[in-house]
Amino acid sequence: MLADLAARIDTETRADRRVSLALSAALVLAVLVSRWPAPDTVAFVVLAVACGPLTVIDLRSHRLPDALTGPTAAAALVVLGLTVLIGPDTLADLGRAALGAFLLLAAYLALAIVRPGGLGLGDVKLAGVVGLYLAWCGWEAWFLGTFAAFTLGGLWALALLLARRATGTTAFAFGPFMLVGAAVAIGLDSAGAFSF
Repeated sequence: MLADLAARIDTETRADRRVSLALSAALVLAVLVSRWPAPDTVAFVVLAVACGPLTVIDLRSHRLPDALTGPTAAAALVVLGLTVLIGPDTLADLGRAALGAFLLLAAYLALAIVRPGGLGLGDVKLAGVVGLYLAWCGWEAWFLGTFAAFTLGGLWALALLLARRATGTTAFAFGPFMLVGAAVAIGLDSAGAFSF
């Protein structure tokens, strides 16, 4: 499987791999510091490990490979399912996460259909993964992460337009904004910001 993954990620350079590794390592450390010893920590480490390569690949080639998003989603479901069995989390939490994944995936799919060329199917699939993690944290995190992704992406598009480096039809990588939005919401959840 690793050889297959390496063959699919053919656009990465050595520098890209270093950036990817550094980004993933920093996110793993942040997850461990903020969530340990919660039973769901391993699931969030899985996401953190995937964030580096997904970000670098999307920025470089405007692709979000199924070879990364699929295993990330599968591992998250398995680990979060185990968390329900061993920890304080319930089937309702897992159900909320699955619903959040479905709703965000459906919303992104609708956007991709309404405006072809805007969001790609990689963005749609990543939305399912991000929606799963955000809804696991709660609906507040889900809404904030979704809002943050579109706000950050919109600000980036506006900056490109103002700098005359883009037109209204210029494509740019949206995956990194989804991941940053998720990181912000998950970080705030870990800090207890949504505990009322």
